Amino acid sequence: MMIQPDKTPLAPGGASFTTSRLKDCGNGRYEFRSTLGYRLVLLPFFVVGLAAVIAGITKLADELHTGIGIIVVGCFFLVIVYALGFQMFRRGKFDFRKKCYWKDRRDPNYRLPAEDLRDHIPFREIAALQILRETCRGSKGSTWFSYELNIVCQDGSRKNVVDHGGAAAVREDAAFLAEKLGVPVLNCTEDNSAKEIRRKKNNRVALRIVGGVFGFIGAIMCWQMIVKPVVKTIEMGDWEKVPAVITFSDMTTRQVRNKKKGGYSTYYNLILKYSYHYQGVAREGTEYDVVRSGNMTQNRSSVRKITKQYPVGTKTHCFVNPADPTEALLVRELGWTFYWQTFFSLCFFGAGLVTCCFGFRSSEPSAAGDGNASPEGGAS
Repeated sequence: MMIQPDKTPLAPGGASFTTSRLKDCGNGRYEFRSTLGYRLVLLPFFVVGLAAVIAGITKLADELHTGIGIIVVGCFFLVIVYALGFQMFRRGKFDFRKKCYWKDRRDPNYRLPAEDLRDHIPFREIAALQILRETCRGSKGSTWFSYELNIVCQDGSRKNVVDHGGAAAVREDAAFLAEKLGVPVLNCTEDNSAKEIRRKKNNRVALRIVGGVFGFIGAIMCWQMIVKPVVKTIEMGDWEKVPAVITFSDMTTRQVRNKKKGGYSTYYNLILKYSYHYQGVAREGTEYDVVRSGNMTQNRSSVRKITKQYPVGTKTHCFVNPADPTEALLVRELGWTFYWQTFFSLCFFGAGLVTCCFGFRSSEPSAAGDGNASPEGGAS
């Protein structure tokens, strides 16, 4: 007779969304693999960290201390990705050929017996599967439910398998495994109350609102920082290339008060003038490229680099619009500034889109102990 298991959560805390699902890996093995949503959560941290490290390395030559600071920030983001991503390789594995469970990134072989793996449990010692619900609280008073799937052994001891916010996913995976193992599911949750249904509905509405705001801001940023520069660059394909001479090259500074942190922030603007002749008429241009012209930036070194590249008296070329000869640009190519803007715009838009997707997903729990449930990609 099985000892009544404890109902205390084994893994305090947990995500508010589904982070893993059971997958059929063939040859009688089923593993919990990370979901696309979990990987998308880690992707911005990885991209920001990698971009910061690269930007810091390129800045070391101009400003050593600033470059080192940027690299440290980038490494911090990469450490977060490593710490969270490493858990993807420690998902529970149920091997019905070896008739055991383990939770280790390694697989048993002739040098590494299954008994030496992390959380190794033979199937004969599994008495039941347990589902627990835990109320988690955020830093700003927000709450959500996290669901645990635990293995209950014959002696009453337990081992945690997964822990995330997908109630339906946990139930389906538990029902499938219980049927394969021939053990019961101890569902210690009560998800059919009217209070929880209202809570889930409110959470979905909040996700839709937050996702809509981020998506709207991201869409505006994508239009201004990606679509318009690209369209302008394509239109410039027919512009004529004419000789030009730099007549003025400098940068202006502007102090902007930071109300939240206090103090002032310094912004820099490129001031560039050049003369050119088109159709026998002398004209003057002030635009550098489709991205930087008229935009303030805190990156002093990038502005200073352009002023050093184009000192007064430099003979170069500019691109003139035949339909309007008063419109000219010094550089036609899209530089690194454009790619940075593209990255941040897509991050905002992508974050809003993913958040909206989670908000519109149906989160109504399925019947606990549905015997027809099967893992994604696998046959029951």
